Amino acid sequence: MASDRKKRFGYHERFGNNMKRIREDRGYTQKELGKKAGLSESYISDVERSMVNISLENMVIIAENLEVDLTMLLIDMGDQGIGICF
Repeated sequence: MASDRKKRFGYHERFGNNMKRIREDRGYTQKELGKKAGLSESYISDVERSMVNISLENMVIIAENLEVDLTMLLIDMGDQGIGICF
């Protein structure tokens, strides 16, 4: 049952991983991104670790503050990663 849930809701993990990768590529700390987005540093950390059920509204806020399309945070970049063009 838990593995079925993870398959259905795997976007949380993808979102968090992609967010961290892009945030680091942008040179932001979790604290800086949180301040820029109006979210706490601990919330940013929790999102990156897939510890919270992030709302669509917060997904959009984070994407806007990372200056990427929301889809870039939701796609499966795989183990090889995908070059992110800014």
